[in-house]
Order: sequence, then C-alpha cells, then structure tokens
Amino acid sequence: MTTSLSGSCHCGNLSLELHIPAGVVPAARACQCSFCRGRRARWTSVPAGEVVLAVADSAALSRYRFGTRTADFLVCARCGGAIAVACELEGSLYAVVNVDCIAALRDRELDTAPSSFDGEDVDARLMRRQRSWTPARWRPR
Repeated sequence: MTTSLSGSCHCGNLSLELHIPAGVVPAARACQCSFCRGRRARWTSVPAGEVVLAVADSAALSRYRFGTRTADFLVCARCGGAIAVACELEGSLYAVVNVDCIAALRDRELDTAPSSFDGEDVDARLMRRQRSWTPARWRPR
C-alpha cells in the first residue's frame, strides 16, 4: 500500500508525484550550500518510493548544475520554483524533492536536519545518491 503526494512549482509548469510506502513520514534535510540556503529549500527522499516528474512546457524547464555538476536542479524558468534535484546513475534516475512544493508536507512540522556535503568526493556522493535518493522517472507526454 502506498501514499501519493503531489506537488508543483508556483505556476504549475513543473509537477511531481511522490509515491511512498503507507505510514512513512519523510524526514527533511536542509542543505547548507548557498543555492539551497538562498531558497530555504528542504529536501526529502524515500528510497523505497518513486518520484514521477512532469513538465507542461519543456522550454520553461531550467536544469541548473553547479559544484560537482553531477545533478540537475529542476527549476521553473517562469516562477523560479525548484521542485527537485535529479541525478542519472547507471541508466536509472534518482531524485530528492523539495518538501515545500508538496502541500501535504509544507505545513507539517517535519524533522529537518541540516546537511552539508562539503568534502564528499564525487564517487562517494554518487554512491550516497544511489543508496538514499528516491528512484524517479519522467511522466511521458
């Protein structure tokens, strides 16, 4: 049995569905990098779940990479909302989702732990993502 949570950027151009095992309350992480801190973004992932990503107008999807350039921040070029971070590993897509784009989670008092990945080498970072991020896919158009 699963619970489905829906979210989107402010204008609705980017959307997602997070499917998680029933009864699971995702924990949030507050990344301490300048990009995430500037947006006050809180991220969550559920390795036993699935994220389905969708875009209405692909011309208004901005994929932003920085640092190690191994993941795409999925940002709406219209409203500036960042809904997820995605990383392709060995032919599979993994993602973390922005808690605050999901109405059912936004106002809940989720445990939010600060996280910092400074000093993590690329191989360790990719292994962590494969182990702890949520499997993801794009919804077909």
